[in-house]
Amino acid sequence: MCDSCIGAKCGINLNNFKNQLGVFHSPHRVLICLPFLETLSDTEILSGYGEIIKLLLAGSAEQFALLRESVEKDGLRNPRLSRLIYESLNVKKRVIEEDEYERDLRRILNYGHTFGHALEAISHHGIPHGKAVAWGVDLVNYIAVERGLLDRAEYDSIHAFIQKHFAHRLPRSVSAVELIDASKRDKKVADGKVNLILLRTAGELQIVPTAYDAQLQQEVERHLAKQHVLSWP
Repeated sequence: MCDSCIGAKCGINLNNFKNQLGVFHSPHRVLICLPFLETLSDTEILSGYGEIIKLLLAGSAEQFALLRESVEKDGLRNPRLSRLIYESLNVKKRVIEEDEYERDLRRILNYGHTFGHALEAISHHGIPHGKAVAWGVDLVNYIAVERGLLDRAEYDSIHAFIQKHFAHRLPRSVSAVELIDASKRDKKVADGKVNLILLRTAGELQIVPTAYDAQLQQEVERHLAKQHVLSWP
């Protein structure tokens, strides 16, 4: 409702690989039924927010501030939820109208998904997709800080919000090696490098071809060592 209902990408998983087979097929019409949200559990609502975080951080500082204020003040089922969904879709709409077939700009919509998908695979989908995306956003934001792209204070502010609302406990810890190995199956990997989408500031993302090297492994290890977002046993 807040992401994949528009965009025309229709994909299915193949064996243990995420969204490996698919087509671009634009719908004639998209209907969003907000009362349907009342039938969903808080876990499903929270999972939807993972995509809202991704899109509104891609949009602007003002849009992310609206998200944060709405959730902090009135919780997940807040009176602005319909607006948050609308704002999210508008961000995606602007991107896909410029690059419908993901040749360049549209790749920024994979923000948070490379390691989010890796975590889903490792946990055998024990973590809801949206929570995995929120965790993936936090991880790549941390990498962006380490590489001098994102200001530490802005990272800390975004991280605090994700940590408060999206922490998730898995039955066992996950290692950097496992995450990196799982990410190598991602369709965004080319020529032995993964195209990470890194935040420079809210509203500005950068596509960074990133080698699978010791630096990346150390950054993921440091993130995990600080127990960012996921709460380990």
